[in-house]
Amino acid sequence: MIGRPDRRRARARGEQGSALVLALLFLSVCGITVGGLLTYANASSTSTTALRSSRGSDYNAIGAMQAAIATVRVGATCSNGVYVTPTASLNNPPAIVLRVDCFPQSSTTKQRNDVLSVCPSSVSAPCADSQSLLTANVIFYDSTIAFGVSVGIQTWSTNQ
Repeated sequence: MIGRPDRRRARARGEQGSALVLALLFLSVCGITVGGLLTYANASSTSTTALRSSRGSDYNAIGAMQAAIATVRVGATCSNGVYVTPTASLNNPPAIVLRVDCFPQSSTTKQRNDVLSVCPSSVSAPCADSQSLLTANVIFYDSTIAFGVSVGIQTWSTNQ
């Protein structure tokens, strides 16, 4: 029996154990894929949170500007004064109190040209252009009967 090869041994050397190698390869590829997807999901979640906070601040500044335009439109005089907006913050949970500074440019009986600037209330008045969140040059058209018959926004710019 020395010269004769054993048939069981020849079969054992064939494909036995290859299923284990394929299973390990499959699990490795799946693990790397899932790891990559989790990394992508984490990065997307982080950027979404940052965008939500920034967008909330923008919306708060726009809301403060619109409230100030509505206040000045109905006849409030703009005389290098400061209009304080409500402290309510709908879009940005860490409430940052904003104020709107109003600067008259020119005025006639039928037209008022004012520059409104939204700033955090922590900034000293008057708000410098570099610290302004939002600036608008607004023309209020008045009639002999009523104030603010119409409004024209000449410029609207964010400084962020």
